[in-house]
Amino acid sequence: MRVRWLPVAAGWAVAAVVFGLLALAHENVAGNLDVGLESADLGDTIELSDDDLPYVHPQFKSQSDRRVAVPLPASVTFDRPPDPTEEQLRTMRIGVASLAAPLTREHASKVAKYVYSMCLMFQSFRQHTRFQNVEYVLITRNTSWAFTDETHRIVRACNMRVVERPLAIKTKYVTDPYFKTVLHDKALAGIGLLDYDFLWPWSFDQYDKVLVVDSDTFFTKSIDHLFTPDVDMVFTNGPKSHVNGGMQVIRPNKRTFLDMRNRIIAPNAYHRETGWYNHGFIPPDQYGSATLQGFLTYYFTAVNTNVLQVPRCLYNYQFDHLSVAETSDCDAVYMFHFTACPKPVTKTVAQFRVIMRRKNKPPICECAFMRYKEFQRKVMEELPELGEILRQHGEVAV
Repeated sequence: MRVRWLPVAAGWAVAAVVFGLLALAHENVAGNLDVGLESADLGDTIELSDDDLPYVHPQFKSQSDRRVAVPLPASVTFDRPPDPTEEQLRTMRIGVASLAAPLTREHASKVAKYVYSMCLMFQSFRQHTRFQNVEYVLITRNTSWAFTDETHRIVRACNMRVVERPLAIKTKYVTDPYFKTVLHDKALAGIGLLDYDFLWPWSFDQYDKVLVVDSDTFFTKSIDHLFTPDVDMVFTNGPKSHVNGGMQVIRPNKRTFLDMRNRIIAPNAYHRETGWYNHGFIPPDQYGSATLQGFLTYYFTAVNTNVLQVPRCLYNYQFDHLSVAETSDCDAVYMFHFTACPKPVTKTVAQFRVIMRRKNKPPICECAFMRYKEFQRKVMEELPELGEILRQHGEVAV
């Protein structure tokens, strides 16, 4: 599926309309903006320009003067949502979406590794879900240069739907000089403008709900019950972010998508000392406060509070010490997120054993890693073409 491209003149005309509304976005942060745009109009080309590249990968990390004494709790009090009804299982349109978007043509060869990891994540969800109408969506750049033959083969073997998209926030629409300097700082911007590409699923309103998830995750049980609450987002926190970007179940809405984009590019929207629209930080030393996780924290605490927080120690297990203290039982976890545990896609069992001897990793890390490897072998047996591809790929640990 290709995005619709605007002619250059029309693209700048749209930009003028958007910027004419930015003052309203800054003054009235509680209301949605109706700018009358289709979801892909603001980004008028899939290619990254030379102006974009300095802001998609920050080059330095400053010393933050904000400090947090302890990470955010790994557990919250919540009532487990009901399982979907038979009618919901039959009729709900579900998307499961992740991102593998290279910066330039030179990075295209690296994409196959991430697409393979995404394939296994999709397969782990597919193994446990009872929903009958699910699409597995890969968001990327123009496949004519972003995909190698190997990547195309993985996509076919795993039955993914490919959606081509530009940067969700293109540099030429960021008019605030201060915010541009912030985007160079890894301490505040994380991976830079690339992080905002995870906003695209909010525009996918052909689905009733979309699971937005990182590719380095692994489902071990069904999370179908997270799709039933009448909320706009189900989320977990992270150790250093109130909203973690690694797992969200969202109710897509193009108006919400456009409203979020307009707030991000509005002048004076973010300041390193006071956060988004002076709403501060959760926690005080929030990771990536100037990009996705910081913005979502602001948006879903100050603008839209129709959300449900669920425990990361169950639904987005990151092997941090607070998650381990709450849950050390592999069987209790719904989804593992390999952040502080070696990534099974890039490590063999032998390599993992060496790491376990050298570093103080919790036993649940070994349990999750070995379960992933067992699942990996199963998938390669069920999808022999995938197994053949991976045995030829040097960067993936089989």
